[in-house]
Amino acid sequence: MLGDRVRGVNTSRGMLGVDRFDSAKAVHTYFKNHYGPTIEAYANIGANAVLAAELDAQLIELAQEYLMGGVMEWEYLLLTAEKR
Repeated sequence: MLGDRVRGVNTSRGMLGVDRFDSAKAVHTYFKNHYGPTIEAYANIGANAVLAAELDAQLIELAQEYLMGGVMEWEYLLLTAEKR
């Protein structure tokens, strides 16, 4: 993606503790309203209430799996490079 415009590319992974959500439902609501891919998924579902309800349930279930004591651990990838 960066091609030959950079040099010295380094990457590192880390974990970020996110403590802004008090429930799995709050995670669902945030992603439904603010996260592009989730917004697009709901837009593609359109008026299909059955599919929307299933997506709601799956997102809440996923959040319940990872929300522990009010904290979710999110992995990130940090990429740094020097512009040529």
